[in-house]
Amino acid sequence: MQTIGMLLILLLPCRGPMEHRNASKQRSNGLCSVSGRVSLGISTTAQATSQRPSGSEATPVTSLLKGLAAERAAPELGDRLQLFGQFVGDWEIDSVWFLPDGSTVRGKGEVHFGWILKGMAIQDVWSGHIANPPPGFPKEGFGTTVRFYDPKINGWQCVWVDPVSNILQTLIARKIGDEIVLETKTREGYPEHWIYSKITPQSFEWRSVESHDGEKTWKLTQKISARRVHVGS
Repeated sequence: MQTIGMLLILLLPCRGPMEHRNASKQRSNGLCSVSGRVSLGISTTAQATSQRPSGSEATPVTSLLKGLAAERAAPELGDRLQLFGQFVGDWEIDSVWFLPDGSTVRGKGEVHFGWILKGMAIQDVWSGHIANPPPGFPKEGFGTTVRFYDPKINGWQCVWVDPVSNILQTLIARKIGDEIVLETKTREGYPEHWIYSKITPQSFEWRSVESHDGEKTWKLTQKISARRVHVGS
């Protein structure tokens, strides 16, 4: 995910990975919301360069990015970071939202994963676009997730930020079988899971499900298919 580019996008109102849901609550992990951005390293890097004053003094933006971005995982944490470290790099995504009336909305976007905070955490940035959104559904979205491994719970603490839909969600992620399951609640308080599945070095799938009956049954609200376009370090 061209880490520096990714972080630049972060600082520009952009979101999800996409990682939304119906028109009334657009979550955004996926396309319009998801952490896929807009070719992170291109327009954003250009903007940072154009803002740089004459001389060697760095701008506040480049200084912040220099302190935030990391080239690799913290070596002292070893393989414990690879649950999400395997995604570091750039991805293209196709997203489908399943609306309450039975209709679907489709979009395309991208997601970028990179190391931050001296390699002890991973951040992703999602962004996407919908060509013909229904009434009340945004044409584009973006968001970001920051996550780190917490040995006290043997899991990952995660925070999802979606400025388009005014959403802030906390999640706990763990590996369950061959999948990665992030547990959270919807804005209305219903149990919700974000699930990474069918993971390979070149692709993965992501879906969100929520339950309105005490986790007896789960309803699919969004699905994403991702294809790698660049491998990170």
